[in-house]
Amino acid sequence: MQLTRGLGNLRADLRENAIMLEQMCDKLSAVHELVADMPNMSDFRRLEGSVDELRADVKVIKKVVGDHSRELTQLDSRVSTLEAA
Repeated sequence: MQLTRGLGNLRADLRENAIMLEQMCDKLSAVHELVADMPNMSDFRRLEGSVDELRADVKVIKKVVGDHSRELTQLDSRVSTLEAA
């Protein structure tokens, strides 16, 4: 009688463990899907390179705009001088 009760408990424990194992597998699959969608380090390095390139382009644009602004100021001054004459 005790052996039968012991086997029943063992079966119940095995079923419970199987359910817990299936739940853990589902959770691990969900984590795997999330991690798979995350960008990797090479993506960040490539993006960093693009940002550095954009930063250099912006510096050039700022310099050109500054140069043009100075030229316009000088031209405005010349025009004002000519108009006053």
